[in-house]
Amino acid sequence: MTQTTGAGTRSNQSLLPKDWARAPFVWCVREPHAFLIFVVVNFLFGTLGLWLPLVNAALGGHSTFHSELKKLLEAGGFYMYAVPFLAATVGVVFSSLKQETAAHALGTKILFSFSAMSIFVLCVVFLQIQVLVPAPSVEHLNYILQVIASVVTVIVALYMHAITQNEIGGSPQADMEHNAANLQVRAQSATVSRKDFE
Repeated sequence: MTQTTGAGTRSNQSLLPKDWARAPFVWCVREPHAFLIFVVVNFLFGTLGLWLPLVNAALGGHSTFHSELKKLLEAGGFYMYAVPFLAATVGVVFSSLKQETAAHALGTKILFSFSAMSIFVLCVVFLQIQVLVPAPSVEHLNYILQVIASVVTVIVALYMHAITQNEIGGSPQADMEHNAANLQVRAQSATVSRKDFE
């Protein structure tokens, strides 16, 4: 049995929409203003603490791009971007669970929330290890992990918002058809049960 939403058709056994891989593109096409606001606020303004020192270093001449980047990495700057970003994203998704009217979207939200929380915990652990156990021998590994964590954070957050918005926004007509189908199944079950008693 399948369900149809604004984001596509999927099986009842699947927590993700059938076309989940295209979710950001679908969201961008359907709600370009909301998508643009999300990108500007989170990826431009949200990373201000990361790219502004690098720009100042490149333009000001007081320090080099490389030295400023190393300072950011040594301070765990990329982890510090990923942690609050994930926390805010998960908070928004969890707070919307009570207001969710499309029951089929709950599984998707919960799945992505726990995925984000897992990355959140890993970022916190790696940040603590970097701060409390400084080891020059694994310095470059820490830098690589920071960049990877930031990239994964951006991807997961983008997909969380895109899939959630596509599922919630979905199609009112599709939700009506879904509810109507449920009512029809219940009515048929009630009819069969009544005939059994006759």
